[in-house]
Amino acid sequence: MAPPGCTVIRASQPRGAVRRRSRQAGWSLVDLLLSSLFIALLAAILHSTSIAAMHAVRVREVADDLDENARIALEIMARDIRDCGYGLATATDRGLRDATPTRIRVARDLDLDGETASAGERVSYALFGSSRQLRRQAGDAAPQPMVDNLVAEQELFRFFDGDGNEISGAAAGGDLDERQRATVRWIEITLSLDAPHPIPGELPITAEHRVRVSLRNGQSWSSP
Repeated sequence: MAPPGCTVIRASQPRGAVRRRSRQAGWSLVDLLLSSLFIALLAAILHSTSIAAMHAVRVREVADDLDENARIALEIMARDIRDCGYGLATATDRGLRDATPTRIRVARDLDLDGETASAGERVSYALFGSSRQLRRQAGDAAPQPMVDNLVAEQELFRFFDGDGNEISGAAAGGDLDERQRATVRWIEITLSLDAPHPIPGELPITAEHRVRVSLRNGQSWSSP
């Protein structure tokens, strides 16, 4: 009770002020649930994005490996085939000893000693379909693997004369006979490769490279 003559002043505040302060003091359960849901969605998006990026990198690596293997093999083959018949350009020996769609054998007299017995003067390439492998054989040595993952049952070699007409062998397997081999001036090499896709169920990754090589040492065949 206030003394006589004194006025009592009572402080008052809005009724909702206490409730507002209590709400602003922390997070409600709904807020926590919504935040957790947002974080979970963001993590799922980041995870799927990173997985897709990893798969893309792996696919690029496999494709690059196929391309590199094919390019290196073609460079070596083109060099060997381009020198076919070097030092042997006679009416009886043009250097192209064997010519089929999946096998080729060339000879060249690199040291000009009148024979092809020296190292590297006789080279053959053949597709081994069962292993999907291209093998190179130098002289009498054992064939060595050169390229893997070749598409089976493909034509590695096509043969053309000086006018650009394709020469096809009439014998079984497309073998060119001696007269046909003597007219060959261009040889087209095609390497088609494939490899399993990193993602199960996807189609294989493929690569194809092609080059046409001129036999610089050949001359048109003519009967004696």
